[in-house]
Amino acid sequence: MLKASGAKLFPWKNWDEWYQVVDHLFQGDLSQVLESLQIVSHWRQKMAIPVAVDSGAQLVELCWKQDSITEPIFSLALACAIVRLVNGMVDNMQESSYAVSVTGLASQLGLPVFVAEMRHDISHNALPSREALLFATKECLQWLKKHYFFAQWEQLVPINHNILSYLQLYEDSSKQVWILMTKIVFLIVFLRMVVPKKGNAH
Repeated sequence: MLKASGAKLFPWKNWDEWYQVVDHLFQGDLSQVLESLQIVSHWRQKMAIPVAVDSGAQLVELCWKQDSITEPIFSLALACAIVRLVNGMVDNMQESSYAVSVTGLASQLGLPVFVAEMRHDISHNALPSREALLFATKECLQWLKKHYFFAQWEQLVPINHNILSYLQLYEDSSKQVWILMTKIVFLIVFLRMVVPKKGNAH
């Protein structure tokens, strides 16, 4: 979503919130995962969120809840999330007037080829086994972690570093200004003490 000025809008408060949610989804305990899933749910209510975030959260949630969801509902839910993730990732690359295969585009993205092939099987053939879907889910989450979430964070680190550098520079400059103004005040006070006023000179 874009503002009228062209700047992108995001549902998260700031990038620190985004990072914490991602970190807890992939590396947190159950309570942290559930809290992050709740935050993602709030994001969805605000606006459409990036498919990588949406599908990634769905896959993580299904992995944590796999023992409480019966078949075939669980496998169908995994299959839908995998298809949506692959389609969402490759759709952004389909810019040529000549259609490129999903498998070819997925390969360019670094997605495992078998995941793209599984997407085709899910859409047109028999539903893969639960074990195959869970393995594909694990590979999808590893890909998201490396190629989307951590890659995004690496782009933000230099920005955060620059912001901190500017803030430090501002803080240092403010200190220098404060010191200078303090010296000026003391100088004014000193001059008033040593320089006689008009009419007081003898």
